[in-house]
Amino acid sequence: MFKRADIRQSFNFTGGLSSIQATVSKLLEVFRGILKEEDEFALKMVLTEMLNNAVLHGNGCSEQLKVFGEVKLDCSKEEIVISVSDEGQGFNWKQIADDRRVSPDKDHTLTENGRGFMLVRIYGFSYEFNDKGNSVELCKRLESLK
Repeated sequence: MFKRADIRQSFNFTGGLSSIQATVSKLLEVFRGILKEEDEFALKMVLTEMLNNAVLHGNGCSEQLKVFGEVKLDCSKEEIVISVSDEGQGFNWKQIADDRRVSPDKDHTLTENGRGFMLVRIYGFSYEFNDKGNSVELCKRLESLK
């Protein structure tokens, strides 16, 4: 078990893609110096992709709809958890998750859809969507902290 306190950092924003970089930077600053470099990079890549998906696909780039969630380091479970939700209509995530083109171990050309699933798998995160498909929780087991 890690000998550090849990960290929980919430976020929310309205607006388009311009809000994502600032949100990711603020969140990463909280975890800088705690996570190993490769875990910090994985967090950045996956979090950026999930926020992009929430803005583009979930909220349809609407300036009025909110993206919200949290990033949590759970020391008792030795994992990092990312929760991202949007106010959009949701989507059929099962259809995309079953698409062989989004699997990193397949020799298929990726389409515009599914990049997030591929990154989640490559960086070792598990995921769970709500039924509506507008909220996802990602978990990654950590070997150790800095």
